[in-house]
Amino acid sequence: MVPSMVVLLDDIPHTSSGKLDRRTLQNTPVAKASRPAVTVTPRNAKERAIARIWTEVLERNPIGVHENFFEIGGHSLIAMQITNRVNQEFHTEIPSYYLFDYPTIAALAELIP
Repeated sequence: MVPSMVVLLDDIPHTSSGKLDRRTLQNTPVAKASRPAVTVTPRNAKERAIARIWTEVLERNPIGVHENFFEIGGHSLIAMQITNRVNQEFHTEIPSYYLFDYPTIAALAELIP
């Protein structure tokens, strides 16, 4: 995968034990600025159902319909969980690798008949 952004830091934050301080790193001004300013809420029943599934699996709320699955914490194992639940919800057979090509709620909803 290709990162969506590369940021150069003068200093990498560390904890008192010398490990990477992820919490401090997430609170850098650049990390906050890269998040979408406006969250577009689900516009129809399909998008609402998919958003509910993403919210439950990713344990993140709210999730906008145009947010990228991988940029908000998704990875291949979670993609399998989400597509399994979407397939159960909509009685369809969308493979998990579709999330790589259609990584937003809006795009995924378009695939469901």
